[in-house]
Amino acid sequence: MSNRGEDHIEMETLIKKPSIPSKPSSENPSEPDKPFSSTRPKMPAITMKWKAPEATSAATKPSLTVAKAATKKLKLELDHKAKLHPKRFESMWDEYVERFQTDLSEANRPDSDKLIPNMEAHGISCMASGTVNGMEKFVFYGKQQGHSWFFLVSVDVTVATAKTVLTVRASSDAANDLVLQLVELLKTTINESVAL
Repeated sequence: MSNRGEDHIEMETLIKKPSIPSKPSSENPSEPDKPFSSTRPKMPAITMKWKAPEATSAATKPSLTVAKAATKKLKLELDHKAKLHPKRFESMWDEYVERFQTDLSEANRPDSDKLIPNMEAHGISCMASGTVNGMEKFVFYGKQQGHSWFFLVSVDVTVATAKTVLTVRASSDAANDLVLQLVELLKTTINESVAL
């Protein structure tokens, strides 16, 4: 897989490493044990290219956004010019909440040479990609026009099993309608990018 751009970032906050708890839970035996790890393995430094976003002359007016949401269903309109600094992406990943996660079928395993350009054609930019611990990982971001928050996306492919997991994180202010529309767009794009 090709590296992306000029700056480097260690996406250590994006990698989840399962671990076996030292003691099984005895308080609630009906629930399965949940792995927990105080540390996460670091993702290798990945080269990427980005541009700092241009300064805006006027702030978004929340009152207008609320009025639109109350009168009609919101439509997903991604800003193709939006750029996000890698360090800001990392902090947002911790700040934002997980809004959606699903396992995709093995037939949906994407080809990296197709997935990244197909996503970018929809205004979903690739922040980083790489393979670590047997997992091929892609992280993307997109921005709804007229809003300050971003959508953060992770596509994790287990190389040995071809299992693909799609995760979307976003601000709690992001309307659920927009999240669902984005999820459908992501699924379609992944299906269009399957490895032959």
